[in-house]
Amino acid sequence: MTTKSKWIIGGAVVLLLLIVFFYIRYYAVSETGVQSGQLIQLVRRGYIFKTYEGQMILGEIKDWRGVVEQDIFTFSVSDSQVAKRLQLLSGQHVNLHYKKHRNPLIWRGSSVYIVDRIIEAP
Repeated sequence: MTTKSKWIIGGAVVLLLLIVFFYIRYYAVSETGVQSGQLIQLVRRGYIFKTYEGQMILGEIKDWRGVVEQDIFTFSVSDSQVAKRLQLLSGQHVNLHYKKHRNPLIWRGSSVYIVDRIIEAP
């Protein structure tokens, strides 16, 4: 095997490892599920990449002092049709199906939780 072919094989291995690393870090789905709560905010945000960002109250917890703490789910919406439907449901109880990624991407949204559909309650 020549030195040139060793460099080509080494470069191909390094490139393959970088592709696998990038895929696992930014595209692999580590969790899927459904969150249920009251939708309190959905905004379109960004200068170059416009993304939909939302918040939902999952529940309220009262501690021993009587202080109410809200559990808030922050998410991004990947599909503009889903976002338009969610804008009509602001303030209502909704069930959202999401995918969790390890890290956010600027064009996908600022959250690791990406909502891809609304689940209709029975």
